[in-house]
Amino acid sequence: MATFTTTTTFTRTHAREIASRVATDLRLMHRYYDGRPSLGEIDDYETEFVELLVAGYLYRSEYGFKKDGNRIVSVRYTVRPGSEEPDRAGSVPATTDVSGAAFFSFLEYSSAFENLSSEEKKAVKGRLPFQRTFGSAPGNGSGYWSTDKTYGAGGVVASRETFKSLA
Repeated sequence: MATFTTTTTFTRTHAREIASRVATDLRLMHRYYDGRPSLGEIDDYETEFVELLVAGYLYRSEYGFKKDGNRIVSVRYTVRPGSEEPDRAGSVPATTDVSGAAFFSFLEYSSAFENLSSEEKKAVKGRLPFQRTFGSAPGNGSGYWSTDKTYGAGGVVASRETFKSLA
């Protein structure tokens, strides 16, 4: 009888693989919703996702549209350990009426980031393509969340949830 052990090291390549699926979802939103977010914003979100993910500082990231303080359509990615077979990107809701709605992005850092000193946090944020401001996520309004995709590589998974409005 033989036994063996394998280890997986999470790398920048793994982070890029996951982030590319997130960026694909955002490009679909761009296509479906009047060019929002812009392609430049998508590139910045992808870079931010990679940098925070590879360092272990990303817990959750969300992108969507809000109106009157509530989500109307959104995709949210929660990072966790895992080794599920990754899904193909896509299947972003395409028919939500976003007229009068604003695009938003909301990010939650991991506990590893929160445990950094204020100087270390400042250094990490300084390497990102844009600076986020403090805020809170929109409310759910009349709609529901559905867990529908899993994007993973190298022992890390980003589970995607989609918010769909009932209105």
